Amino acid sequence: FVIPDDRPYAGFTSLAVALNSFNQRQFDTLELTLGIVGPNSQAEKLQNSIHSNDADGWDNQLDNELAFLLTWQRYVRAFKGKAGQLEFDFIPHGGVAAGTLAVFANLGGEFRMGQRLTSGFGTPVARPGAMMTGPSSLTDVRLTREFGWYVFAAVDGRAVARNLFLDGNTFTDSHSVAKNTLVADLYGGVALTWGGAYLSFAPVLRTQEFEDQDEAQLFATLSLGVTF
Repeated sequence: FVIPDDRPYAGFTSLAVALNSFNQRQFDTLELTLGIVGPNSQAEKLQNSIHSNDADGWDNQLDNELAFLLTWQRYVRAFKGKAGQLEFDFIPHGGVAAGTLAVFANLGGEFRMGQRLTSGFGTPVARPGAMMTGPSSLTDVRLTREFGWYVFAAVDGRAVARNLFLDGNTFTDSHSVAKNTLVADLYGGVALTWGGAYLSFAPVLRTQEFEDQDEAQLFATLSLGVTF
């Protein structure tokens, strides 16, 4: 049965590619996400194969739909400094995204502090245009193979005009809920670098995305990368 005041059941299988342009101060990324929403995403089979009991609700999932999202984001290293053995920097960002998956504009920033900070532009999290960035300097800790670490705190705010996973299918009638126009992600965590490898863990608190949502959503992003 349909739960009218909860988000629609939806699976999404996708592939994303990005074109990046950067120097030591600024990073621009243009990212294209292509995928399929609905039964053909195989999300129902994946979830039921992991859990011991089949999940209820998949009979009411969104219909099959090819979906895309084009995202542009700019990151700027506004300042950086050093206090004793600790380095720190602040990286504001902003951008826009449009497609059948979503339409939004966003603005935010990240503060990092630690030893031997990477020369990249912030910590990767689970949102469009926030993929891991490579070294922008030959002295990056991932190239020198030294040990480094940092802690971070960040915010990303979005003005949302469309969200397929709340508004429902683009071209057919489906279950939907009344979305909130303004949504924010608050996140922080720790990142480690060693021998060219990078590992970060970022718990994320996302404010309510739709009107009848009981509370903010808490999830986490674990990222692993290797520079070679």
